[in-house]
Amino acid sequence: MTTSVWVQAAGVIGDPLRGILGDIEPEEDIAVIIYFSARADLADLQAMESEQRRTALPTLLIKHANRIQSPIKAYLRSQGVTRIKTLWINNSLAVTVPARMVATLAARPEVERIDLDAMVELPAPVNGRQ
Repeated sequence: MTTSVWVQAAGVIGDPLRGILGDIEPEEDIAVIIYFSARADLADLQAMESEQRRTALPTLLIKHANRIQSPIKAYLRSQGVTRIKTLWINNSLAVTVPARMVATLAARPEVERIDLDAMVELPAPVNGRQ
């Protein structure tokens, strides 16, 4: 990968991921989260009663994620990527891709950012409370 491609994607590729990409081979798989820039329009939910809103919100977010993510999912499948999980609540995808694909994905206009998909440890409960 050329330096100019990494520089162009610097704002889109998270720092921890960028650091790891410099240390692995282009064909080595890496787990990432792809975040999309398009936000769901929630304006119609404002006029609904709270129970109706609770029911409508997940449906709206799932439809939005499917519409926005469909082209990139098709691209990933065409490249042989098999681990693709939709995270509709925040319009993102959890995928495992060869390292060489990260800059290409970051260059897509619908992608807001790409971060390393890593385990996050929660702090221990204080005084037995969670």
